[in-house]
Parts: sequence; structure tokens; C-alpha cells
Amino acid sequence: MADGATVLGLRGKELGLIDEIGGLPEVEQYIEKTTGETPVICWQ
Repeated sequence: MADGATVLGLRGKELGLIDEIGGLPEVEQYIEKTTGETPVICWQ
């Protein structure tokens, strides 16, 4: 596994590299839940 190759979503989960798969909405929910703050996303 440590050969410099890219590991994408489902395969990363199978290998135990990530806990779950999500996108921006899931990240916003996680931040709000863990910090109690509403995240502000800034695109530049």
C-alpha cells in the first residue's frame, strides 16, 4: 500500500485509511456538531 499510489474513497475505507466518505455538507455538519459553531466556507 505504501507505494505512492493514489487510494480513492471506497478502497481507502476498505484499507482503514478513512472512517467514512462524505462531501462538503457532511464536513459542515461535522464541524457544527463538534464545535457548536456554524462554519463559514470562503471560496477564493
